[in-house]
Amino acid sequence: VQEGGHYAVPVPQLKYATISVKIRTRSSNGLVLYVGRYGGGYDYLLVYLAGDRLGVRYSLGDTSSGPATLLLDKKVADRKWHVMTISLYKKQVSLKLDECHDGAGQS
Repeated sequence: VQEGGHYAVPVPQLKYATISVKIRTRSSNGLVLYVGRYGGGYDYLLVYLAGDRLGVRYSLGDTSSGPATLLLDKKVADRKWHVMTISLYKKQVSLKLDECHDGAGQS
């Protein structure tokens, strides 16, 4: 995907999945991946860059508490290749970067 672009993957439900993506960027902020339906009100998972760091914002089911967010410490806007793996199991999400930087949360 070129700078300023993103990749969207529509799916009917986000309950059990593993998504692995290889990324390389020099941008400090932006959208990397959106999984879900357009129009809001549905389960979704959004991967983004914020201040050179990789983050995930998601809502998987109960929306009364609002969406959950994970933000990793490692900077990725270094023009090097990184492997990002996101695992979904019911309302739990884990994010792994380069097999060593983990984040986990629950929606």
